[in-house]
Amino acid sequence: MAVEDAYALYRALAAATSSASSSGGSVSSGAVNNLDMSAALLSYEKERAPRVRKMHLLSNAAQATGHMRLPVLNRVRDLALRCVPSAVKGWVFDQVLRFTVSR
Repeated sequence: MAVEDAYALYRALAAATSSASSSGGSVSSGAVNNLDMSAALLSYEKERAPRVRKMHLLSNAAQATGHMRLPVLNRVRDLALRCVPSAVKGWVFDQVLRFTVSR
């Protein structure tokens, strides 16, 4: 996700820089005024928020199933996973991957 964040931030800052140059501001040194910078950061945050929410949801679900305190629940989880055919596990993994990649 860090690479995605970096690219989204780059696009937001590039848009702010291009809007500053088209409005007559001097951007020869790459300067962007505070208003453009604030707008760029808000745009970046708005773009990334849905993806971050999805990842938090999946992370919390993985933590809840992977770190159970009661050994009995761990054994039930492990037994259930052993009983599920590999094809079904693959399908579930594919669905989770689609969920995380979709916007």
